[in-house]
Amino acid sequence: MEEITTGDVLYRKSDALGPFYIPFSKLVAILSKSLYSHASIVVKENGFTNVLEVGENGITKLPLEKWECWCVEQAYSVYRLREGVNKEQIAEEVNQLIEDSPEYNFTFDDPDKVYCTESVVKIYEKSGHKDVFVPLRIKDVVPFRILCIMKPINWIVKLLTGKGLNFSEPLYFVGNEDQGMMSSVKMYKVKDVYLN
Repeated sequence: MEEITTGDVLYRKSDALGPFYIPFSKLVAILSKSLYSHASIVVKENGFTNVLEVGENGITKLPLEKWECWCVEQAYSVYRLREGVNKEQIAEEVNQLIEDSPEYNFTFDDPDKVYCTESVVKIYEKSGHKDVFVPLRIKDVVPFRILCIMKPINWIVKLLTGKGLNFSEPLYFVGNEDQGMMSSVKMYKVKDVYLN
């Protein structure tokens, strides 16, 4: 079995809540027909395997074992770039993102902020690996009838909290083999990990 290494992308289910305790991560997984809703990237340093974690509580690097404790259903998938990555550059970009510490992008449309899947994409792009992932607009993923329900709810939530989805801008999401990050032809699944 292949060892997890720098540049590997980890996908897991999350239980993050949105405004008014809306089960945001679960809704993202359901609407995008995915097992997972969260993405992170691996960086190995001094013999330790660490994972970049981007969430509403900030940006940090965690030991893999601690990150695994956050896996909601005790499982995650490991994906790797087919052409290989520039490991030194990936590590440098991960550390730079931690140093810059941008705020979490609750509206998914602020270029100065970042959300989990977007952080993986930005690190890849800054490391010279462009066009690995293709963003999609919500309307290209969600059935029209669901979209008609989502838009007014989103408008109310955004009005009350300032946090909401952007329906016009393309977003990065985990997805599945047909759409989203997991469908990238430039990546392959290394393994699924099941924790005890």
